[in-house]
Amino acid sequence: MNSKELQKIFQAVARNLRCPHCGKRYAFDKIHIVSSTNRICVLSLECQGHMPMMASVAVSGQPTALEESGITSDELIDGYKKLSHVDSFEELFK
Repeated sequence: MNSKELQKIFQAVARNLRCPHCGKRYAFDKIHIVSSTNRICVLSLECQGHMPMMASVAVSGQPTALEESGITSDELIDGYKKLSHVDSFEELFK
């Protein structure tokens, strides 16, 4: 993944994703790379006063593990919506 691809990813995230707690967009400087491979990037998204969110972004061009797993984008969005209402790790494992 080159620097232009990373810049496009950061711009798309900053433009399209919002904090599930307050609804604010993530500032460009509050998006951090946690891990990356050739085609997938894991990001930490920070919003002041809230727990950071994690996001994985796949760059098009090659099939990803998600695409090969049969998980649909609707299922992924549903999972995100459910997790956005969780306030702690304890709630996840009840």
